Amino acid sequence: MFKESGLKIWEVIIIILGISTRFNLSYKGRRALIEATKLFAGPEFSSWDISDYYLSKIFDPPEDVIKYHFYCEVCCQELEKPMVKKKFKKHKITCQKCLKKNSLSMRSPNYFLSIDIKYQIASLLKMQTVKDSLFSNLQKSKPCMDGVIRDVHDGLLYRNLSADVSDDCILLTCIFNTDGAPVNETSKDSFWPKLVIINELPANVRFRHPLLAGLWIGKKEPSAEMMNTYIKSFVEQLNDFGTTGFTLTIDEKPVRFLIRPLVCTVDSVARPVLQNRVQFNAYYGCSWCKSVGGHKLDSCDS
Repeated sequence: MFKESGLKIWEVIIIILGISTRFNLSYKGRRALIEATKLFAGPEFSSWDISDYYLSKIFDPPEDVIKYHFYCEVCCQELEKPMVKKKFKKHKITCQKCLKKNSLSMRSPNYFLSIDIKYQIASLLKMQTVKDSLFSNLQKSKPCMDGVIRDVHDGLLYRNLSADVSDDCILLTCIFNTDGAPVNETSKDSFWPKLVIINELPANVRFRHPLLAGLWIGKKEPSAEMMNTYIKSFVEQLNDFGTTGFTLTIDEKPVRFLIRPLVCTVDSVARPVLQNRVQFNAYYGCSWCKSVGGHKLDSCDS
């Protein structure tokens, strides 16, 4: 599109979308940026036009990748099977646990998203540099028995997880995390993403490519009941991937993968919510022992 810089049309589109996202441009602002780009590109592109619909669909995954989970506003019980947005219709449903009548719509506050991990890994491995980094690191990162910890694959837990893996499949382990953050500076809402890091990628690559396994937004920190509902589909997915696994086509050859969780990293506030137990500052708040704590002069002794 710009001969001097060697930029192609699709690269220009990505730049436009990146600038629009980074500076939170409105649709009108994005349209003005497109018109300015056409002007800079010259008369050859005066008739070039991209609809807002086309721009919104460029990076959309297949419809079954993102699923909506609706839950009861009172008891946090999941109300029905997860569904894709296209098949959803506004309706009312009664919770089978507490009998609360819930009105469900895309504007309802009582839902969260789950995002298919398999699809994200497949998309990640379509990037040549990431794929090469993974398979190169798999050759280098065989567990060592010399007592030196170089990475997670040298730990005892990793060796235990990989002990029953056959030679015809590749084990991927992951670190997963969730924590709350404000949606913006003025909102009281907070969002809790479920993030997944693949350990078999080299350290300088793995943290640049986190996977988003789910997203929940609420006006307060999730209760243990809410977290249990939120994490359930993720646990079920990992249980399946850790035993049955899945197959991807890599370089025109089928490759079977297993994914198993290695570590969950959370702070002291989120940890008891995930563990369905009392907060860290309670009398029995320690996650590693059963010692009773005591409050003394605004400090806690155990």
